[in-house]
Amino acid sequence: MIKNLIKLCLCFTISMSFAQDSKYVNLNIEGLHCAAGCAKYVQTELNKNDGITALVNFSNKQAIVEYDTGLYSDDAIITMINGYQGGKKYTASLVDNGAKSCSKGAQCCKKTGKANASCDKSSKGCCSSAKCSKKKKKK
Repeated sequence: MIKNLIKLCLCFTISMSFAQDSKYVNLNIEGLHCAAGCAKYVQTELNKNDGITALVNFSNKQAIVEYDTGLYSDDAIITMINGYQGGKKYTASLVDNGAKSCSKGAQCCKKTGKANASCDKSSKGCCSSAKCSKKKKKK
């Protein structure tokens, strides 16, 4: 009985020492011009690193990366991507999942196409003065 308990504790200790904490991060990647070249290149390069599993989606120019937090951080992954191809081709950044809807609701300049200085989205380049594109009304 004691022998089995010792074996169980030993197995548990060994398995815990090999356990890794992993994290997922969603990234935007600017500079991807084709699926077979750029996107595949970034995905392959990321997956060459121990502790990283990546999937790059060319159509939305994003990547989801799972990484070992003991080896990497969000910033380290971003720096890695930004350094590919001599550091001049790709620009990676965190996906902003905190985008909130506008408090103006139906009067949001993104929806109406009309300038609204008090709109939450106006700082995003929407409807800043006369640059707002008017929606055409259907007759």
